Amino acid sequence: MIVLKFRNDSGDCVTLSGIQNIRLTLRNKNSEVKGVLSGGWKNSLNGTGDKNVAVRITGIAEHSAAESVLLEGSFENRALNCTLLLGSRTKVTMKCFVELYEWYYEVGNLGSFNVVLISSGLVHYNQNAKDD
Repeated sequence: MIVLKFRNDSGDCVTLSGIQNIRLTLRNKNSEVKGVLSGGWKNSLNGTGDKNVAVRITGIAEHSAAESVLLEGSFENRALNCTLLLGSRTKVTMKCFVELYEWYYEVGNLGSFNVVLISSGLVHYNQNAKDD
């Protein structure tokens, strides 16, 4: 089970349907310091650095309310409140920006989409969560 929800302008939750697959990537870039005491060797500082989560989604275009929220957020470069449920117990909540939103249409076939969401701020990850 993969469920991705967004809040629309009215504050209502809308669910992105048609998801075929999803990739969740945690990126970390440690803060490094060099100094005379380390002989010029780099030292990484625990708990610091640049972190973000990237969510890549592929699905079948259904022209849903959630797709409209993604499209508007993409055009306006606006942060979206996002909740991702993976399986029956993993929950990720975050604010995110739409980095990429692509549609593919072929004559005689269903349309499809690719979306890349990049987190902004603190990401909450809960392994034993239940849906609200």
